Amino acid sequence: MKPDSFIPSLISSLPSKEVRGKKRLQKFGYILKQAGLPLDAHFYLYDYGPFSADVARCAEILTITGDLHEDERPVGASGTYMTVYSLPPAAKAEPLSDRFSCLATELDQFPTVDLEIAATMLLFLSEGRIAEQAKELTKSMKPMKATPSVLASADRIVSMVQARNEKRSTN
Repeated sequence: MKPDSFIPSLISSLPSKEVRGKKRLQKFGYILKQAGLPLDAHFYLYDYGPFSADVARCAEILTITGDLHEDERPVGASGTYMTVYSLPPAAKAEPLSDRFSCLATELDQFPTVDLEIAATMLLFLSEGRIAEQAKELTKSMKPMKATPSVLASADRIVSMVQARNEKRSTN
């Protein structure tokens, strides 16, 4: 799946029909790819965890062509602006398959920082690190974000991905 189809499919799969934040879009892409979604995008470790220039570029192109809405909205008590992606009313996007749509909906319940920490842990795991090494590397890279509660949520996300991969390998 190319990023230019992934982005609209992801958005159409979510109950809110939007993705709140560029970072969040990146984390959805990486985590779903690690769960087996055949996303044709290269990710590498960057400031906020795994990042794909392919996904970022496609979001920009889809916005320019009118196939994706990109709004800046104030969020939180401080009113900081955040990019919110949604589809235009006339858009016809196929949702992700049930397997990935369900996972995306589950992931959407987590704060972005939890997704960032989980995605970073998954990246280290994909490099062959064991779980404890992945967690320790993530904590050393992101000491202010990797709080005990965020790490607990990240562990749940990693377990969800691993469970789906185990299920896929036994079928």
